[in-house]
Amino acid sequence: MIAALIYVAYSGENVSGVTKMALFTAFTLAFLAAGAACLRIPRVVAAGHVFFGVGAILVPLSYVAAYTILSDQDLDPQAMWLAGSLTTAILYTSVATFGLGRHYAFSAGVALISAAAASAAVADLPIEWAPVPFLVLAVAMSASRCAGRRHARRVGQIWTAQAHAVAGASIIAAIMMALIAAPDERALDLANRWFLPAAFAVAAAYAGLFALGKRESLAGAALAAASGGAFVTVVYATSLPAEQYAIAFAAVALLFGIALPVVEKEATARRLPADAATSIHVSAIAATLAAAMAAS
Repeated sequence: MIAALIYVAYSGENVSGVTKMALFTAFTLAFLAAGAACLRIPRVVAAGHVFFGVGAILVPLSYVAAYTILSDQDLDPQAMWLAGSLTTAILYTSVATFGLGRHYAFSAGVALISAAAASAAVADLPIEWAPVPFLVLAVAMSASRCAGRRHARRVGQIWTAQAHAVAGASIIAAIMMALIAAPDERALDLANRWFLPAAFAVAAAYAGLFALGKRESLAGAALAAASGGAFVTVVYATSLPAEQYAIAFAAVALLFGIALPVVEKEATARRLPADAATSIHVSAIAATLAAAMAAS
């Protein structure tokens, strides 16, 4: 098989591009099939993992090979990137769920992140809106834990850790782009400013999964901060004068103050993180201080 792959790679024009791609695909499927077959035989299970692993590596590489080998077919590189990422993510997620190894779950998460980047490229999304699809992906990866116990145990835990990293990096990227464009929008050509409230809103939804679903204390604080951020950054999105930030922060502090008695009720507290009231209280104080600083 390796010899045949070398022949395909270095045969030049002696073999047509379509034939090369057909052979490459056949060898990829052969590795996967051989691995699946060996995994059923106890004596050659180790070989089965190796064969299947080689085939799994060849799956994303086959899309790279297709773009290179079929260069005369005018293939869209961004579409090939998206298709390869999605195919790889589906395959790796399936085999990880079946129990072939947690490394497949991690690789599937990486493939999903690649798919999010590819989707932004295919849609020609403005650079400032790029964090939004990654935040949506983080929500989807974390919500996938509800797909079933086996998936949650073998895939969901790893995806949750990856989703945390993606969500954190995405909201930081959105804030940094807003700060870069704040003094002079020529430094970053913005299509519009609504990307920042949108990013905070999706971040709030992400934090809500853990605050309301898992009752995690840190997620409760993140939910309060992201919700307040989504409200305040409307001032940025609508290009209002800077002094309006004082009013926006004061309004957030008032809303948190109104919500505090509701959160402290026993019926509501049972559904929220243990220190949800403390998080809202601290957030109200922080918003009040921010309003005072913005007004000064």
